[in-house]
Amino acid sequence: MKVIVTGGSGRIGQAVVRALLERGDEVLVLDMKAPEDKRWDFVCADITDFAQVINNLKGADAVVHLAAIPGPWQDMPQEVMRTNVMGTYNVLEACRQLGIHKVVVASSINAIGLSYNKERPRLDYLPVDEAHPARPEDCYSLSKWLGEQIADAMVRLEPDMTIVSLRFHGVVSPEWYPRWRQHQRHDIPGNFKGLWGYVDIRDAVDAVLKSLAVEWKGHEAFFICAADTSSAVPTMELVKAVYPDVPLKRELKGHEGLFDLSKAQRLLGWQPKHSWRQEEDANE
Repeated sequence: MKVIVTGGSGRIGQAVVRALLERGDEVLVLDMKAPEDKRWDFVCADITDFAQVINNLKGADAVVHLAAIPGPWQDMPQEVMRTNVMGTYNVLEACRQLGIHKVVVASSINAIGLSYNKERPRLDYLPVDEAHPARPEDCYSLSKWLGEQIADAMVRLEPDMTIVSLRFHGVVSPEWYPRWRQHQRHDIPGNFKGLWGYVDIRDAVDAVLKSLAVEWKGHEAFFICAADTSSAVPTMELVKAVYPDVPLKRELKGHEGLFDLSKAQRLLGWQPKHSWRQEEDANE
């Protein structure tokens, strides 16, 4: 299978490209900067330029769209919106016109409005699932929410398309875990806006690979997070301290994460395998 990876020179992108090459796929990286591995096939392309996008996607069997400005503060808000929203539209519209029916898009947990909200996120219930209302406030979160709306529109236009939006949490590498274990987070509230979540980069890559293998049609979004929190404080203590007024759909045990991952397990066959609490990850 020929897979084109936009943003393939980034940290997540390079991990995805390696995994695709290891399993025997033909891969082309589309990015504004060259990947570290100069042996990879690479084209310098601007995703905000539709002509560049559609010309370089020709011949692909699938596209993994990771290119984006990865937060609200890396650039001016207008540039974040232009790159992330127009870039996603260009990639999905080019795929539609070219008959590329399998697309994986990097969305974010922030599509519903979490980490970058000005105040404590307004939550209707916990754990959060994909049916939870979206209330993005900042340019980055709004760009990710709009990307998902564009995907919805594309599958209405082309019902044979399969678009998977992966709502990644903060992606971490296993080399970080020894330090996490040495300096465990006992502080409250801690990363309360992000619901104390994260995802291991190996699990993020696995979610991409599993998304490329699905056979259903349409567009679906999925939270891609670790099964546990990044905090050393038990989850129920965190919730009672920061979100005491938010209804619980069920009691949360130990350090269980606050994102419901059952949809990804059901429709992608994906579930996280790695945790910062696992000593063996440090030696892999």
